[in-house]
Amino acid sequence: MNDFSMAGWAGFLSANAQAAAALAGLIFVALSINLSRIVSMPGLPGRAAESLIMLIGVLVICSIGLVPDISAQAAGLSFAFGGGVMWLLPTAIQVLSIRHRIPQPAGSFAARIVMTQLATLPFVISGVLLTTSGGGLDWLAPGAVFCFIASAINAWVLLVEIVR
Repeated sequence: MNDFSMAGWAGFLSANAQAAAALAGLIFVALSINLSRIVSMPGLPGRAAESLIMLIGVLVICSIGLVPDISAQAAGLSFAFGGGVMWLLPTAIQVLSIRHRIPQPAGSFAARIVMTQLATLPFVISGVLLTTSGGGLDWLAPGAVFCFIASAINAWVLLVEIVR
């Protein structure tokens, strides 16, 4: 990837790295405030982990995108790998949640699964497209937006809903 193709993305990448770091901080605050409740409620530690994985993934991917003169192949491989980890770990947590029959409202669990897919797969798609064709940066935007939405919902649950 040359400077021209990444130069227009520097502001987006920087803003998203900062937003991901801020939201990850919010999740850590939620964990520290409600740690005993979160640990005692089945499924909530996994939900917190999902959020942190996605937010740290956005932070790492956006930081890699800011590396000066990074090639399309290097960025693409990094984005695809990072997106793959962001997809695999939360999906595994959700599958384990189903296997262990952790009680949760079906509608909200289904929404959580869909949000995880919408939040993580665009990073994989971006990486594959960057590696193969040199394009695909526009897939970062929906991935970041859905990561922030999913993480904000999880932060709300961890901060507010568990004390109801």
